[in-house]
Amino acid sequence: MYDRKHHYDRVVDCYLKDSLRKEELFNYIHTFLSMSDYTLDEKQSVRVKALQHIKDLVNINPVKTTALIAVHFSDKVHSIVTDLQDDDYLVFQFLMCLLDPSSREGLNPQAVMKVGPHLNELLVDLLCQFSPQQVITFLKMSRDYRLEETIQGDLCLRFVLGHNVGCYMDGGVWSSIRRTT
Repeated sequence: MYDRKHHYDRVVDCYLKDSLRKEELFNYIHTFLSMSDYTLDEKQSVRVKALQHIKDLVNINPVKTTALIAVHFSDKVHSIVTDLQDDDYLVFQFLMCLLDPSSREGLNPQAVMKVGPHLNELLVDLLCQFSPQQVITFLKMSRDYRLEETIQGDLCLRFVLGHNVGCYMDGGVWSSIRRTT
């Protein structure tokens, strides 16, 4: 019904309310924004609605959300992270899909984006909190962070104290050491 009345943004709400069709929402948004059949205003209304529900989208499927953002909202990555900031775990899930090379399985190659070092450093901080065993692997695989900011201060201190593991760089290679005391 909303489709016939050109209320495409309301279709997004309908998908979100239907527990059986939530996963289909990603395909709807992608297809809608990719087609030339719609006006710029119609597309903008769907873009705005999708961004309003970014938390819901990440909760439903962070991998599909990341793919959608990489293709249609790449200019909004920093504002999306800001919108998610009140839930560290949502930020973690989103950034893992966006930035961690090992989490990109099944993502369209267009979905791999380069962002500034700040988001990579934020991901390292969140890895320390939610998945400390992956910190060293991420640091070895990614080169998009500032070494000084990443290994200084609160970040590594929490990692070391919280898990009895320290991280260090020796000859350009990240390693870890378990404290025994």
